[in-house]
Amino acid sequence: MAPRAPHTRAASHRDLTRHAAARASGPTTLRADRGDMLAFGPSAHAPAAPVAVVYLHGRRGLAAKGCPWLRDGATDLGWLVCPTGVETDEHGLSSWGADLFAQRDVIEDAFRAAVRSGAAADRRVVVGFSQGSHVANDLVRCGLGRFTGLVLLGADLHASPERLRAAGVRRVVLGAGSRDPAFAPAKEEAARLAGLGVDARFVDLGAVGHTYAAADEGALAEAIRWAGGA
Repeated sequence: MAPRAPHTRAASHRDLTRHAAARASGPTTLRADRGDMLAFGPSAHAPAAPVAVVYLHGRRGLAAKGCPWLRDGATDLGWLVCPTGVETDEHGLSSWGADLFAQRDVIEDAFRAAVRSGAAADRRVVVGFSQGSHVANDLVRCGLGRFTGLVLLGADLHASPERLRAAGVRRVVLGAGSRDPAFAPAKEEAARLAGLGVDARFVDLGAVGHTYAAADEGALAEAIRWAGGA
């Protein structure tokens, strides 16, 4: 979820509403097996065979807060679908828990909803933030997820080139804000993967802390488009 540290730009509900309202069209919902999921439909620039992009929020997060910040890049690829994590607490905040199979089921449900709405079944991108990034990497590592592109934000993690290839991953983006403790590790991991033959790159989200609310929204949008094959 968005950080509360004084040095980090935290997005208020009003900021997010203004951010979404500035777009050409508003959010919608897609019917999935687990209930409705927040989504944004393809933009006019999306390909004829739209990509399915699924956003995985952070621990104790809300899909509705992070989803609008990813819209620019994701909807140029196709459908952006933002499911809710496996566990929800008494405050209505959600996390992904420790059950990889339950995590996989939620994510696959989101992809199926996008495909039913016209997305290509074989073009699957995951954008994760914080815990969501670790979920995506764990599913790949354990052979429980198949994706074509990954954008892993705000996470200090290590990925296996062999597992990425086995999962069908063609491009990987790691990213963080310059005030995020994950900034240096993510940058180093992107360089390590690239040195091992993975098509990987790093995206600097700008002078922000542990958040998906990039100061440089254009850089994040371009990174998502690139991960999706654009």
